[in-house]
Amino acid sequence: MAQTTTDGSGAYQFTGLAPGDYIIKEENKAGWTHLSPVQINQNSLTAGQDLTNQDFVNFKLFEISGHKFEDVNGDDGTPGNTGDDKPWEGVTIFIDANNNQTLDNGELQTTTDANGFWQFT
Repeated sequence: MAQTTTDGSGAYQFTGLAPGDYIIKEENKAGWTHLSPVQINQNSLTAGQDLTNQDFVNFKLFEISGHKFEDVNGDDGTPGNTGDDKPWEGVTIFIDANNNQTLDNGELQTTTDANGFWQFT
């Protein structure tokens, strides 16, 4: 088994390999997901043969979060700054994938907690 590390531009290479069958995989880093491919299969590399442009595509995961509250006195205050705002617990927050203003089957959803906070991770 051989191992290598990508450089600052994401490039990698294995050198000095003997002829044979190889499967190339990448380590799954926390906070990232593989888009394509999960592994690269190459059967029977022969002497002097190079295998180039074998790229992996990854996506950095992200979070969307917020706070649902009742602005009791209508001052547009940031929750916690005015002291009169009340968190709303149990409100469904969803990602409206088809932009129809309705929660549909299969759309991501979450519920506000006791302090009105919600998040998608």
